[in-house]
Amino acid sequence: MPATPSRIGFITQEYRTATAGPNGTVATLYGNAARDTPEPLETFFDDSADAQAMANERLTLLEARRSLVTVSIDRLDEAIALDPSVSLPTVTVIDDEQSRNSAALVVGISLDFAQGRAILETWG
Repeated sequence: MPATPSRIGFITQEYRTATAGPNGTVATLYGNAARDTPEPLETFFDDSADAQAMANERLTLLEARRSLVTVSIDRLDEAIALDPSVSLPTVTVIDDEQSRNSAALVVGISLDFAQGRAILETWG
């Protein structure tokens, strides 16, 4: 790559910053745990547009409310039939106490043949 004046100027800059936010949804979900510090996250992008795209994607990931939920089901046969080599198994988690009715990925399966139960760990 030739050393053009614009390339030299780009390389000699100590930092290139990209910001995304502030975002009210993230602040509401995480409160004081939300990252509110002036220090940047270190990355290794050559292009500022790439860094900006990553900052925007990171903020989008933080906006959604997700959690790890463990579910016990009595349908052992259906749990055995889940095949992650074909597609990622998904379920709908319904919890009236938490006002939850959302799709989730199955990230862990434990089978209890003695009790005839399956324990599914879901993320969503």
